[in-house]
Amino acid sequence: MIRRLCVIGVGLIGGSLARALRVVGAVETIVGCGRGEKNLARARELNVIDEYMLDPADAVEG
Repeated sequence: MIRRLCVIGVGLIGGSLARALRVVGAVETIVGCGRGEKNLARARELNVIDEYMLDPADAVEG
């Protein structure tokens, strides 16, 4: 199992990958990262990601 996964870009491809990994239970925590907070917040509302950050360095740290 993956303890922490950072997905850079939670659009169609990144969001689909994150959701699929969540469904099969392959990851504990999914962190989204992107340029705009609107898409990241929506992905969080839809339970695609657990948290989000705008700075890639912060997102991959942990």
